[in-house]
Parts: sequence; C-alpha cells; structure tokens
Amino acid sequence: MEVEKNKPVYSTNVAADLSGISKSTLMRYEEKGLINPYKSKGGKRLYSHNDIEWLICLKDLIKKGYSILSLKKLLKYESCYELKNCSEEIKAKCQIIKDQLKNQG
Repeated sequence: MEVEKNKPVYSTNVAADLSGISKSTLMRYEEKGLINPYKSKGGKRLYSHNDIEWLICLKDLIKKGYSILSLKKLLKYESCYELKNCSEEIKAKCQIIKDQLKNQG
C-alpha cells in the first residue's frame, strides 16, 4: 500500500529525524514562511512525504550558501530545482515538480 505523498502523517519529531533538521530549525523555517505544515485541530504539526523532501531540498540549498532570507525571496521567482541545478534524472523523479505540473493541468 502506497501512502499519499501529500498526506500529512509525520510528527515534528519524525520530520526532524527524516530530514536531518532539528525541531528548532523546523520552527524557524515555519516562522520565516519556508514551510507550512498541516496543523491538526489540537495544534499538532504534521508533515507529508513531500514536506520531508522539501525540507531536505531546503537543507541542501542552505548548505550551498543560501540564507533563509535569500531563499524566501528567490523561491518567488525560481523553483528549488533551478537553484540546485538538478540533473534531468533528478527532475524526472522530483515530487515537487510532479505536483506543480499536476496543479497546472
């Protein structure tokens, strides 16, 4: 059985473990508007598989030297795969791109 990649199922602890990003950094990314996790009625944050992939992408971009502020500005004009200079093979597997194409069509 395949889990829907957009379904928010991962807690903050699990998202932090899977992405390799600390919980405090996740909160900072949320405060800065780089991520927007689902919030349950009780206020619990939940992340989807796609959110985890996005977090890993953000982590890679920050390792390349982009600041949070510059990412926030740049992502209004360019997608993450353009900033990371992803290969065609990676783009073909990228769920973010697939979601963008699905939302356009």
